[in-house]
Amino acid sequence: MSSATMSSAAVSKVNAAVRDCLDQCYPSPQPLATLAAYLIKLSSKPDWKQDEIDAVEAGVVRMLAVLSSPSDSGIIPAGLLNPSGGQSS
Repeated sequence: MSSATMSSAAVSKVNAAVRDCLDQCYPSPQPLATLAAYLIKLSSKPDWKQDEIDAVEAGVVRMLAVLSSPSDSGIIPAGLLNPSGGQSS
């Protein structure tokens, strides 16, 4: 199920889990192992459907790939560095 067919509540739940997982993956020396452990925890929760877990995995992998490869312009969007949207101090 794509995010286009998920309910808005499911999309919100997936987005929150992606952010939470990324918060754990960023400082980890092994972000993919951290992701795997996170997905196992989600799969043990009865309120998580497999398509939602798959969407979390895809979102985290996509963001990790973006952040681990240099951008063509050398500029990383500010929102990725400062998710609150505010200016860095």
